[in-house]
Amino acid sequence: MKLSIFFYSSIFLLFLTSSCSSPKKAESPKKEVYTTYKPLPSQVVLHYRLDKKIIRDTFNNAIAEIFKESFSIPDYDVKINFYKTNDANIEIEGKSVLVNIPVGILVEKNTMLVDFKAKGVVELTFITKFEMDSLWNFTSKTDLSYYKWLEKPVLKMGGLQIPIEPLSDVIISKSKAMIVESIDDAIIENFTIKSTIQKSIQVFKEPIQLDPENGGYLTLTPSVIKLTSLKNSKLHSSGKIVFDLQSLFSTNKPVIHPGLLKTPALRWVENVNDTTVLRLVTQINMMDINALVRKNFDGKEFSSQGKSFTMSNILINCDYENIRFVTDIKGDANGTLILTGKPKYDKKSNTFKTENIDIAFKTKK
Repeated sequence: MKLSIFFYSSIFLLFLTSSCSSPKKAESPKKEVYTTYKPLPSQVVLHYRLDKKIIRDTFNNAIAEIFKESFSIPDYDVKINFYKTNDANIEIEGKSVLVNIPVGILVEKNTMLVDFKAKGVVELTFITKFEMDSLWNFTSKTDLSYYKWLEKPVLKMGGLQIPIEPLSDVIISKSKAMIVESIDDAIIENFTIKSTIQKSIQVFKEPIQLDPENGGYLTLTPSVIKLTSLKNSKLHSSGKIVFDLQSLFSTNKPVIHPGLLKTPALRWVENVNDTTVLRLVTQINMMDINALVRKNFDGKEFSSQGKSFTMSNILINCDYENIRFVTDIKGDANGTLILTGKPKYDKKSNTFKTENIDIAFKTKK
């Protein structure tokens, strides 16, 4: 049986399965205290993985772009050219990215008498720490944490080769600020998660039609997105993402407002349970309930203990507290049956029950 049929029909079956009692002397009613109910959000938990090859390619492309241009150090009147000798290795953990890359370095100094050139290969290790605030604004801070010479630079002058490692160390120290700034600029330019999230959440704008025949729409509106920090492994880094969703089930199709859905706030969390919870707030149109109940019960015969009757002209209505079920019956008894009760939610059984039902019956000649 389809979801909406079950949902609507259960309202009627509530009366048939509830504990009934004949009218008795009413006791003094207890004063009930009504509280405003704020529905808890639904939570959808997803695991995600970042392919380190994609991140590595991003860094490789960014670094290659940086090294297209020469760096100048006026204090030493030298020009420096960097170039990749191999691809970068990437490790991602938490909110940090460790990048290890071998880089060729060419140092040139022109004088009136002779041009000096020195060549070497240095292994650079960068650590990029990134952060995103609640509005998905991304920032990164890169630092050159370590370097070592794989091929020590040598100055070639005529037939002479003179090691200039100390000078090259000074050159790297002077140029690292320009390098890390360029890396941060390239990362921010390529890291477009804010616009990606904005586009992705638009799938929630259109309500989900659960039952084309009988109606029933589910609207999910994201309010908060939670992220855990990344955990590193050989081929990928992984984490969890949690969508806090305001969930609404309605019999009528909700009005779709123009414009884009607002991007939910981002919240970083340490631990997330692997449990998805769906909590539904319902808006049920009584006209839709009546149409569905009539479709499934009008003209149907019910039998019990050798007695039978058929229902027709079914009508369900309600006030702020009670549900009223009215139907004509024909069979071993003829007339109009009126059932009135106040459903209450039972936490233990997770069901709605009506402990006492008022029964009225008007006979027909």
